[in-house]
Amino acid sequence: MKKFAFSLEKLLQYKLQLLDSQKIIISLLVAEKDRALKKIDNLEKGLIIVKFEMQAIVSRGTTIDKINQNKYKIDNYYTQIKGLKNEIKLLEVKIDLQRDIVVAASKEVKSIEKLKEQKIEEYEHGLRKAEEERIGEYVMQKQFYSV
Repeated sequence: MKKFAFSLEKLLQYKLQLLDSQKIIISLLVAEKDRALKKIDNLEKGLIIVKFEMQAIVSRGTTIDKINQNKYKIDNYYTQIKGLKNEIKLLEVKIDLQRDIVVAASKEVKSIEKLKEQKIEEYEHGLRKAEEERIGEYVMQKQFYSV
């Protein structure tokens, strides 16, 4: 009997490559979200420092210009944090959409792999049946010639 060949092997390999590329995309999105979260953390730490500096300046006595400069710094920190939080929300939406794509691609790959397993089982069953027939013929020939 001829060697097993799965007719959809090229399609399976293509779908596996597609799945891998989709997984890479989602990992890049997650990494980008993590970077944004770290930036927010750093900005919040910087904001705390600027607020303490502001309190120290005010308690020692200062000019309106210096107070306005620190208020500008504080407002700038809040603006950056707000922008990053919006960016994170968008990234979360993109991650959810990409996760759906990965799940769909995984399902396609699994269905093709399951079909391949079924075809392998059919092929192996055919091999066993052919072997049984060959053994049966051999036994029949032995009995025929021994009579």
